[in-house]
Amino acid sequence: MSLKVRVRVPATTANLGPGFDCLGMALSLYNELEFEISDAGRFDAGGTEGISQGDVPQRDALQTDTSQRGGAQRDASQRDGPQRDAPEPRNLVVRSFSECLRRLEVSAGWVRYRALKTDIPVARGLGSSAACIVAGVLAAREVAARLGGKEMSLSEAIDLATEIEGHPDNVVPAAIGGLTAAVWEGGPGDEDGGSLGPVPSSRVVYCRLAPPEELTMAALVPDFRLSTEEARSALPGSYGRADVVFNISRAALLVAAVATGDLGVLRTAVQDRVHQPYRLPLIPNASEVLAAARGAGSLAEFVSGSGPTIMALLRGDGTEFSREVLPRLARIPGGWKIYLLKPDHRGAVVWAE
Repeated sequence: MSLKVRVRVPATTANLGPGFDCLGMALSLYNELEFEISDAGRFDAGGTEGISQGDVPQRDALQTDTSQRGGAQRDASQRDGPQRDAPEPRNLVVRSFSECLRRLEVSAGWVRYRALKTDIPVARGLGSSAACIVAGVLAAREVAARLGGKEMSLSEAIDLATEIEGHPDNVVPAAIGGLTAAVWEGGPGDEDGGSLGPVPSSRVVYCRLAPPEELTMAALVPDFRLSTEEARSALPGSYGRADVVFNISRAALLVAAVATGDLGVLRTAVQDRVHQPYRLPLIPNASEVLAAARGAGSLAEFVSGSGPTIMALLRGDGTEFSREVLPRLARIPGGWKIYLLKPDHRGAVVWAE
C-alpha cells in the first residue's frame, strides 16, 4: 500500500499589535510538504534543511533514518563525505506528525516527507514553526483517516498543534485562514478559568473573521533572525492595570475594525504596551523601518509575532507603497526586503492520492 499526502500551509502574522498570544492572521505566503507512506517500517525525513533543522530553507535534502537511535544524518550533497551523529528527529514536522499518529493509534510504516515549497522565512516572526507543526498534524490526521485510525476533528487537531507550539495565535490562522482570535482554555496560566472557576479540560476556543479584501500587508523582512525564546525573555513578569486596559481596548477596537472594514482606525488599534516596547530594542534599526513605512503611506505598523519582521498595513494593492518604501529601506542596514501579501482565507489545504 502506498499513499501520498500533500499539505500547503500559509505564513501567519501574530499579535497584530495588542493581541498578544491570541490574535493572528493568515498570509498569502506558503510552505508545501508531501508525505509518502508505505509499509517498510521507518521514517525518512527528506525535507529541506530549513524544515528539518529550523534553518534558512535550502534545496539540499536531509535524509533522517529513525529506525535506529543515533542514526546518521547528512546533507544529500555530501553523501560520500563525513557523516555526523544525530539523535532521533526532533524537528517540528517529524515530531508533530509522529505525535499525531501516536494519539490516533496508527502505525504508518515507512514515511518520507519532502518540501515542495519553503517560502516562509524562518525565525522572522511569520509563523514558520506553526506552519511546520500544522503541516505535520494535518498530514498525520489525513493518513490516520485513510488507514482506519481513530478520528480527529479539526478542532482537536488545532488543540494538539497548539500544545506542541505553546500558544494558538499562529496555529489557528495557519489551520483555518483569515484573522482569528483564540484562547487556550485550560492551557498554561489559564488553568483556573478566572472568575468562573476551573475549566474541565484543555482546549482552544477560537473565532474567525474575513479581513477586508482591500487590505494588504507589507512584510518588511530583514536578513537577520530573532528567536521566539529571546523575544519572550525580554518581557516583564507582570503588568500594571493601566497597561492591561490599554491593550484590551486596542485589541477590541482592532477586531471591530476588521469586522466592519473601518481601516481608518487601525493606527490606534494596533497600539500596544505588552510586548512591542520590550521587543523593538532587540530589532536593530526598527525605529527607522517604522518611520520608513509611515513615510511611505502605511495605515499602521506593528512587530509581526516576536519579530524581527515589521508588518505594515495598507489599503489597495501596495504598489505605490512599495515604490516609496524600497529606496528608504535601502538606506537602512539589515538587508530589509518587502513581501506584499494578501490575507489567506483558506488556511491549510490537504490533498491525498
